[in-house]
Amino acid sequence: MLGRAAPAGATGVQCRDAGKRGAVDGAAQGTWRAVGEVAGLRKYFNVGPFVTAGGDQVINNQIYDIDSTGVYKVKAGPSTRRVVDFSDVENSSAIVPTGQSGRVFSKHYKDQAQKYLNGEFVKMKINQSEIERSKNLLVLKPKK
Repeated sequence: MLGRAAPAGATGVQCRDAGKRGAVDGAAQGTWRAVGEVAGLRKYFNVGPFVTAGGDQVINNQIYDIDSTGVYKVKAGPSTRRVVDFSDVENSSAIVPTGQSGRVFSKHYKDQAQKYLNGEFVKMKINQSEIERSKNLLVLKPKK
């Protein structure tokens, strides 16, 4: 959320309370919005919108409000899908609705979205040697 900050050195409870007050006060002033709702930032933070099939009583569970328009804007849905054969775990597959990375400018921020919509999956790398052969490598080194 964008908006007011708690005072410097505030406790977690003070931060939470400042956020609640700011959300109520800011809503009246039109200043508090989710980052993806800010017009100039939508293209960076939002993935979609996409047309999708689903409902609240099916595997592709979609959460939406019912109104008189007949157009149901999905507010939430599955956060991940996985297929795991426990007799062959190393050949498991998964998919997320957006991408592997939470970093907006990463090429992996929304790289799985179309595959997710198409019902496709990505092979999970679980085997140590398979992970080591991967072209992507993240090395975390402690500060000295």
